[in-house]
Parts: sequence; structure tokens; C-alpha cells
Amino acid sequence: MRLLPTLTIASALLCASTGCGILNLLPGRTIHQKCGWKAEDYFADPKVIALCRAIEANDLAEMERLVKARGRRHAQGKGKMTPLLWALPDNRLPRFRWLLEYGADPNVVIESDFNLGNYMRPGDSVTLIACKTSLPGYFDAVFDHGGDPNHPYSGKLLADGPPLKAVVNALGREPEEKLKQVKRLIALGADMNALTPDATPVMEAVAWPGQIRSRPDDARSGCQLSDAHGRRTQASDPPCRHGRRSPR
Repeated sequence: MRLLPTLTIASALLCASTGCGILNLLPGRTIHQKCGWKAEDYFADPKVIALCRAIEANDLAEMERLVKARGRRHAQGKGKMTPLLWALPDNRLPRFRWLLEYGADPNVVIESDFNLGNYMRPGDSVTLIACKTSLPGYFDAVFDHGGDPNHPYSGKLLADGPPLKAVVNALGREPEEKLKQVKRLIALGADMNALTPDATPVMEAVAWPGQIRSRPDDARSGCQLSDAHGRRTQASDPPCRHGRRSPR
């Protein structure tokens, strides 16, 4: 019987660490409610506020009515909050995809963590978040509707990188799914040789444990397995994080 109190305390600590508070423990609440997202705190336009409320209520019919009545699906509010970002939480893919189909921009760079801790940070975008999430459907929805395969991460943690690197480093995803996403980004023109800040996505795929099965093929993809100093690197000799070879 001691297990339940222990889990409750652990859950409370986890909620506090993400910035969303103890209300996370209550069932049936949206992320917006848990983390104190109120549309009027981010937007001044009543039509955009109404659109966000319809999104939170998962009311696609009302969303369509508001957008057709010029509900400003492209609106950017405080911290670069957007209706599309408002639709991202709670694993409600249809409302998220619907906004993308109506032209919402996934590449807007945010300027706040919106009380979500490490889940999103200034410098992120919906495009980059979709590359990092393990929830099914979001990656394809974004890159079906304007996601930039070379969208830069402009925050402080440059190692988060553009979409290709974000996919390679993402947790909680099967290697086969990663490989599928890597191939799609490459087909869309993702730069496999971009240094961010001192390693390419290919080098990350080789060096990080569990990523080797999602490494783009050197010969077929035209990528260069070289370190930050231009030295050729073999898959059996992965680079260290700062461009030096691993000690033998």
C-alpha cells in the first residue's frame, strides 16, 4: 500500500519540474489548463481568442467557422504563440492537421517556454517540436504542409539542431521510424553535412548509442562522414562530441 503515495509524490515532483504544477495530477484537464495557458494572456484579438478556445475544446466545426470568418490562423501573440502551437498539446492530431491544411505556418520561432519547461524552449518551433515528439502523425503532418527541412534552431542549446539532427537525437522512437523520417527529410533537401555546433547529423547518428540503425548510407546519400576538422571518420570509429576521435 506504500506504492501509491510514493507514485503520487514522484508524479508531483515531475509536474513541478516541468513548470505545470500540482494540477497536472487532476484527470480530464488539458495541457492548457494544467500549465495556465489562457488565450487572453497571449492574444488581444477576440477572434483569435475564440479560435484558441475552440481549439482547446477540440471543436473542429467551430474552428472552421472562425477561420472562415477571418479568425487569423496566422496570428502571432506574446512569445510568438500561434493558434497552431495552441493545437499542439494533448495528442489531438486532427485539429493540428486541420490548421496546417488551412495554411498555418509551422516554422514560427517561439520566444518562450510557455511554462512547459524543457518540452519547448525559446528558439524552438512547431516544426522542430514535431521532429522531437514520439507522438504519431505530427512529423508527417508538419512536413506535408510546409515544414522547413533545414529550419534552424536559434536558441541557446545549438546542439538541438535543425530537423534532421532533432530526429536523430530524439528519444522514445523506434529506429525504423527514425530511419523513415530521416529518409523523408533527406528527400526534402535536408542538409546532412550541417555542423551544429561541432557535429553533423550523420556523425550524431554514428556516435550516439542506439542511433546506428538510422545512420544515412554514406555512399547512397552523398553525406560526408568527417569530423569538425575535416578528417574522414569511419562508422567503426565514431567521433567524440568535440571533433576528436574516441580513444581506443
